[in-house]
Amino acid sequence: MGKRFNIMVICLTLLFTPVSSFSFNNEPDGFRGIKWGTHISKIKNMVFGFTWEGKKLYSRQGEKKKIGDADIDGISYEFYNDKLSGLTIAIKGYSDFNKIRATLFHAYGTVKYKNGFSENSGTVVDIYRWVGEKVIIELEYEESIELGTVYYTYLPSLDERKKDLEKSKREIIERSKQGVKDL
Repeated sequence: MGKRFNIMVICLTLLFTPVSSFSFNNEPDGFRGIKWGTHISKIKNMVFGFTWEGKKLYSRQGEKKKIGDADIDGISYEFYNDKLSGLTIAIKGYSDFNKIRATLFHAYGTVKYKNGFSENSGTVVDIYRWVGEKVIIELEYEESIELGTVYYTYLPSLDERKKDLEKSKREIIERSKQGVKDL
C-alpha cells in the first residue's frame, strides 16, 4: 500500500507540475540574430524555396554553412503568415552530427535520447528533444542514410497554425452542409 501511494504521489506531482518547470537552459528567442515571429519583409537575403503544409520555406543567401566546428548541409527557414515560425538544419555524416549534438548540449543542456521511427526511410532514429516555454528543439540522426536534422519550432506559431486549421475544417463542414441543398 505504501509503495503504491508513493508512486501515485509522484505521478500526481509530475502531472500538476507546470510545463515551464521542464524548460531547458538558455531557451533561444530566435536564430542567428533573427527573432521568432519576425516578418519576412524585415529579413535580408532570403530566397523563397517552396510552400509546404501552409508554411513558406526560404534559404538565406550567403548563409554560413558551419555551426561551431561542424559543417552543415543547409538551413531552411520556415514562415507561417510571413512570420518566422521555425527552421530546419540538415547535417550529413555522423562526425558533424556529433559536433552539433555537443554544441546543442553545451548551449541548452544535456538531454537523453529516445528511439523514434522515420516515416521517410522506415528505420529507427535517435531523437534528442529540448522543450521550452516557446520553443521546441529536436535533434535527430538517421544512421541508415547518415543524415542528421535539427528542428526549431516556435510554439506560438504552431498554436496559430492549429487554430487556422480548425477554422478551415469548420468552414469546409459548413460549406458541405450548404451543398446538401443542391442534392
